[in-house]
Amino acid sequence: MFIKHVDIILISAAVGAHFALEQFQRLKKRLQEIYFRHTETQYLQIKKLKFLFYFSPTLNYNKLREIYIFKIVINLFKRTTSKGSAI
Repeated sequence: MFIKHVDIILISAAVGAHFALEQFQRLKKRLQEIYFRHTETQYLQIKKLKFLFYFSPTLNYNKLREIYIFKIVINLFKRTTSKGSAI
């Protein structure tokens, strides 16, 4: 039985891809600790979308930076009894 659906959006405007990836890995690990601890069946879907945009600080108006948008969709399920009610 479907019991919970969580959408988490992490937007990282890090200068480098490496730093954005580190942020994402830390968040993923923490989410696994929080949400997966008490469930019997877990489903984790991760979408990483990469966008390029013009970052405009006051001193450099044309410096191209990368933005990473991580969409994490977590669906938590629990085993149901024979009557169909969640345990």
